[in-house]
Amino acid sequence: MRLLAAATFILFSIIPSFAQMTLSQKQDDFRQLVALYDKDYAFYEWKRDAIGFDLLNIKPWLDRLAATTDDLGYYEVAAQYVASLKDGHDTYLNPSDFVADLRFRVDLYDGKALVDAIDRTALPARGFNIQMGDELVSVDGKTPEDYIQDFAKYYQDGSARSTRRDGVDFSSIRPQSINPRAAIVGDTAAVVLRGADGVLKNLTIKWVKSGTPFTSIGPVPNPYSRAAGRAVLEKGEAEATRRVKPHPVEPDPAVDSEPVISSAVQKFYRTLTKRFQLMLKPEAYYGIGAITPIYRRGLPATFKQRLGTRSSDFFFSGTYTSGSSTIGLIRIADFCPDGCVGDFTTIDSAVAQFQREIVYLKQNTDALVVDVTRNPGGFGFYGLQLLDRLSDKPYTHAGMNVRPQYLDIVSINQLLDSGAQSGLEQWQLNLLTAYRDEIRRAYQENRGMTGPLPIDYGLSVDPSDPSFLSFTHPAVLDSAGKPVGYNKPILCLADDASFSAAELFAAAFQDMNRGPVFGYVTGGLGGGRMDIATGIYSEASTSVTVQRLLRSKPIANPDYPAAPYIENIGVRPDIALDYMTADNLSTGGKAFVDGFTQAVLALLAPK
Repeated sequence: MRLLAAATFILFSIIPSFAQMTLSQKQDDFRQLVALYDKDYAFYEWKRDAIGFDLLNIKPWLDRLAATTDDLGYYEVAAQYVASLKDGHDTYLNPSDFVADLRFRVDLYDGKALVDAIDRTALPARGFNIQMGDELVSVDGKTPEDYIQDFAKYYQDGSARSTRRDGVDFSSIRPQSINPRAAIVGDTAAVVLRGADGVLKNLTIKWVKSGTPFTSIGPVPNPYSRAAGRAVLEKGEAEATRRVKPHPVEPDPAVDSEPVISSAVQKFYRTLTKRFQLMLKPEAYYGIGAITPIYRRGLPATFKQRLGTRSSDFFFSGTYTSGSSTIGLIRIADFCPDGCVGDFTTIDSAVAQFQREIVYLKQNTDALVVDVTRNPGGFGFYGLQLLDRLSDKPYTHAGMNVRPQYLDIVSINQLLDSGAQSGLEQWQLNLLTAYRDEIRRAYQENRGMTGPLPIDYGLSVDPSDPSFLSFTHPAVLDSAGKPVGYNKPILCLADDASFSAAELFAAAFQDMNRGPVFGYVTGGLGGGRMDIATGIYSEASTSVTVQRLLRSKPIANPDYPAAPYIENIGVRPDIALDYMTADNLSTGGKAFVDGFTQAVLALLAPK
């Protein structure tokens, strides 16, 4: 959500809101939303038993719908229903693109809402006495805690702290797509900050507004079953409330972001990744997905950067010395080198660059730090391909369960029908058959889930037994048949802004006993999602988790029942050190860098 890039915005005024959807239309759309989760949501039983939310118990929600008086009330109820899942992959979005932005950001450091980003174009230092590290006291009389509680009604992450960090961000930016009443905002905000000296600063800051504020949906009559006649208004509904003034609408051009499928091989990969993928988390913290790590200023003077300076670089990397040891560092900013559109040429290029860098680091360092902090996710199979290059030995991954749709069976069968004539290899046909058979079995069961399926499908078939899906990742070999993977001590950095595929990466790293995970409990987004339109009348959309990631064994934790999941539980660090302190904010992460440096040096110490 941190939208600090400079832009030109058009200001819109807010018009009064009237209910255009009838009660029966609201109920129809809400039932469709529930049906979508009943049909496709992978974690229904876990959410019911672990967090106490039964998404199929809809009477309380229908009662709340009956009490709504306008269309925005419907969107509030629907968003709160989805947020009750506490699943950061699942976000209900109304059709608005309106955003109001104060052009600074806050996050929770030592539990306080501190400024950690300022757009000096919109808020020049001469006119606005706002500094990095200032504490936010209030915006328009509401405290950061008020905004945290308000935002949590409409969106929740897998972990409580990640949800709080998302919520405090909402004090300075208001996307109406998530909060239905975000457009009800004045031209300016009264902002109160507390400086480092304890003195309060009272500022008036202009809301920078973009997009079209949304107030109500276009009305249509209710369906009726009489042989003839006009649509009947519901009891208590006046004709005047069904009328709206016409207004110009600029239709969005049709955009197909998917690359052209030029061959059966490309279609094979696209078919398997269409549902079996982990998408980027939509919300953001300062520095999330950025190639340069947030602790860059805290790295020692001996640090020599290698990757991360060119537009063609997929990673940030370098080396530095500590005592007599040379430590390598490589940051994986996200797991979507292609923007998550399924361009496997780009993904192959990223894997090749990672492998070349690992070969260099293997030859020139004593130990390695791999960073997936503030990584929003992406493709899980790509993450496992990178993990393959961090070891010179085979390892086994637990895979995933999938909540199937009939279209999954159809699309795989279409490939099988044409595959042999289109150049697919036998192992690919075998893999498609094995996936298809397991999906078809689960589809026939009541809310059936597949058994474990491999995520990195390219390694998933045992040539000696084509019906067997293998979960073993062999060592990656060079042209001479020698392992290329890093074979020295490794430390993996993760935090509560590591989401989805980043959590899969950290969990697999931990499960294979490759080394310690260092940092903070991750965000708890343990599945893969699909974005789906929902609600014919309301024109809304939602994202639904259709797969659940598995770990090699149940994870004991103080907050949830032990389970072999990442969802809600997160990946728990072997060595805990929280970046989110005022000291790290002011020093550019020096304490954090010192902490992980000492941890990696301990891996080199004689046992």
